[in-house]
Amino acid sequence: MKILLDENFPKAARNFLESMGHEVLDIRGTPLEGSTDAVLFDFAQAENATILSTDKDFFHTLPLFHPEHCGIIVVSLSQPSGGALLKALESNWPLIISEDIRGKTFLIMDRRVLVRRGENQDG
Repeated sequence: MKILLDENFPKAARNFLESMGHEVLDIRGTPLEGSTDAVLFDFAQAENATILSTDKDFFHTLPLFHPEHCGIIVVSLSQPSGGALLKALESNWPLIISEDIRGKTFLIMDRRVLVRRGENQDG
């Protein structure tokens, strides 16, 4: 799987994801750094990449307007330290990759995970 690592997600996630065999696109230090959510979403779709972010707009807003996408994973914790974000990602990774992620949006929180499926979002 190809994953677009948003600039707000800890860099350490790259090592974890690559160790799991995934290709990681990190926008830090590129012209995309600081881009709007819509620009990042379009870039991820063009690259056939799943978005990994802490920005809840990727869960609440963009998938409603674009139900067909390459997958979105948002980690939103009450105390979002780098270590806590990475631990939440690692512990929920088996759930995320247990099925095809295309069209699905995951919101990983402190005590639960919400999943939104694209085919049911527009009606």
